[in-house]
Amino acid sequence: TPMVKQYEKGMLEFMSQEDYTNLVCDQLEILPPEMIIHRITGDGPIDLMVGPMWSVNKWEVLNEIDNELARRDSYQGKKFEHKVKS
Repeated sequence: TPMVKQYEKGMLEFMSQEDYTNLVCDQLEILPPEMIIHRITGDGPIDLMVGPMWSVNKWEVLNEIDNELARRDSYQGKKFEHKVKS
């Protein structure tokens, strides 16, 4: 794919697992608490995987997100601010 070619040329970098975990937690904190999240991470055929290889272990990724939320004493919607338009 064009994106793989960009990666191979050094034009793209994969996120680290730590950066991904922090970004997901940051986003969860500002989403409405009643919003249902259907997929935080996914998995695909390993033979088609280009990277990041840390994402292959779906349960490890999900556990890291849970651990980071616990470390922050946080949860989905903790920083959500409902703004009413007048």
